[in-house]
Amino acid sequence: MKKHRNNPFLVIFFGPLMALGLFVWSGCRHADEIHHHQDERSTEASINLSATSQKLIGLKTEVATNREYLIPLRAAGRIDFNPKNYAVVVARCSGRVEKVLAYEGEAVEKGQELLYLFSPEHQALLAEYWQARERSIHSYSQDKELAERMLASVVRRLHLIGVKEEEIDALKLQGMRPEFLTVRSPLRGKIISRSVNNGEYIETGRELFRLADLSLLWVEISIFEKDLIKISIPGDCEVRVEAYPNRTFKARVTLLADFMDEATRTFKLRAEVPNYDYHLKPGMYADIYLWPKQREKILAVPEKAVRRLEGEATIFIQTGPETFSLRLVKLGRSFNGLIEILDGLKEGEVYVTDGSFSLKSEVLKKVLEGEGHEHKH
Repeated sequence: MKKHRNNPFLVIFFGPLMALGLFVWSGCRHADEIHHHQDERSTEASINLSATSQKLIGLKTEVATNREYLIPLRAAGRIDFNPKNYAVVVARCSGRVEKVLAYEGEAVEKGQELLYLFSPEHQALLAEYWQARERSIHSYSQDKELAERMLASVVRRLHLIGVKEEEIDALKLQGMRPEFLTVRSPLRGKIISRSVNNGEYIETGRELFRLADLSLLWVEISIFEKDLIKISIPGDCEVRVEAYPNRTFKARVTLLADFMDEATRTFKLRAEVPNYDYHLKPGMYADIYLWPKQREKILAVPEKAVRRLEGEATIFIQTGPETFSLRLVKLGRSFNGLIEILDGLKEGEVYVTDGSFSLKSEVLKKVLEGEGHEHKH
């Protein structure tokens, strides 16, 4: 067999290449180590703070602990009228509007006068009523029975054009024929819109007013299919709107739609929200927080413990009796003044709750002092 000899040409050609590669690799490794060290320093700035200073700024800490929480499910919603307490008032007979008595935005009671209408039809029915009543009073036997049926028919037609029973009773006592037909509010609420003015002639069926009781509103909620199993129906929820960011309105989910909206792949829920101070307005968009059936075990901290630094969420970790490190954290859901921590904080670590703002100021101060020092040099 032939023995392989070392080829001097290969040694001469590849030797320098291997040395160069070794040099480049060691340089890159050194650069990576420096970069990694810089990253660690940038994400965990260290602050020293004496016990006296800690007491002065009111610094408090807590131990990070996984706990079970009832975390509300957030969904999009829209405030709407409650159609059970919503009414459109229309003209039940033709005539001329003599006087409008209520206008947009005004609160009205059930039965309150909204306008006076002069109507020939109304006047004709009143005349027919008096004739039928006189006939029923002075008739006997079979004629009386027929006269009473005719009177009852006239009364029903008066009711159909909006004349109330108490108004008919007043007719009997006073013996006078009213000049105008009074249009009254069918419910207690507010005038949403008005469609007529004084002196207008209107036909039967013409819209006059829209009224709504705004003390109890509906909320239309969109929820994804995967979240249906998490919530109870009926069940409690909370409503928040942009106009009142610091206020929560209590509501109750009452209904789940029987079909899914294929365009958005969501189901509609209906909630009822009390609105006695009228702060909520139909048409408002809202954030809805639905309470789930079960608790979740997560790591969460008070909102005041998290500070924003150059757009990044951070938290201060106590690393010694008088030392604290600034740590980047990844945030999850917010609920009840708490924020879920997905990454950057481990169970058992001690973090700062009160006084984190002062620590953040110290970090910024150190950064500014460092920049000033470099500038001088």
